[in-house]
Amino acid sequence: MMNKKKELQKIRTAIKRKAIENVYEKPIKIIRKELSSIEDSQVCSSNINALGKSMYRERRKTLPTVPSTITDAIQKVKIACIENKSNEDFVHVFEEDEIIIVTCKTNLLFLNDNTETLLADGTFTYCPKHFFQKYTIHGLTRGHYVPLVFCFLPSKTLKCYIRMWTNLKNLCFQLTNTNLNPQLLLLDFEVGAHIAASNVFKNIKIKACRFHLCQAWYRKINSIPILHKEYKDKNLEI
Repeated sequence: MMNKKKELQKIRTAIKRKAIENVYEKPIKIIRKELSSIEDSQVCSSNINALGKSMYRERRKTLPTVPSTITDAIQKVKIACIENKSNEDFVHVFEEDEIIIVTCKTNLLFLNDNTETLLADGTFTYCPKHFFQKYTIHGLTRGHYVPLVFCFLPSKTLKCYIRMWTNLKNLCFQLTNTNLNPQLLLLDFEVGAHIAASNVFKNIKIKACRFHLCQAWYRKINSIPILHKEYKDKNLEI
């Protein structure tokens, strides 16, 4: 019994240390590695659960607490000083507007030098907690749309979109000393997004993409019972 307690204590000490050293590795993986190094281990499943909990407790001591509001989230990101592997600032916080823009100098230079066509679209499903949507801006190059800027937005109002584009334009000038001046912007059918882009980029040409047009048609068809019934009838050409 005493040997088992000593064994557990030895394992617990080792995995606590490794939990801090390898914060991205799953606890169960660390535990398995540690157990595999011990011959005739008598650790049972309940012990493994306890070891996993002790690892999470140890990690929480070194990690910031989970933000409870958008203001809290912005403050935590603001003090994090996140850089990419090239040591470029990667996360830019606009506290007053409650907007976070994720991009870097290299991406913005590429956006200006290699692309005249942008595609911008938002998603409400895959978005950090406390933010309303993630808005992604792609640049068209060699026939492919490359995601270059990610914006976490608090809403989808006209004012929010204007502030997003204005902040991105100012950030581009600040980091690259060049003016962001896209010639063509592809958007969905959100009126506020169209007006905001036209407001910030006076000479830009805006087109709505065919994919979103088909989505709008499909929603309209489903909203009208007789059209929905006709659409579902495979014998009719509709």
